[in-house]
Amino acid sequence: MRNPNLVIGSDRLEFYEFLGRRREVFGILNRNWVKFCVGVTFVHFLLVRVPTIFSGYFGDEVGIVSEKLGA
Repeated sequence: MRNPNLVIGSDRLEFYEFLGRRREVFGILNRNWVKFCVGVTFVHFLLVRVPTIFSGYFGDEVGIVSEKLGA
């Protein structure tokens, strides 16, 4: 009898390990996308909303700039 290259059941365990790693990688990718989206939202708030708020309180012409940026 020849020695088998794989022990019986190891293919299934490798498949489960693959699925676990794939799920972990998808979780990391989703977390990175959420961080990116929150960052873009924060930058948009700083560039558009903050000047508009200051323009409303202090009456300066910053509102015109934010309107041209797309507010």
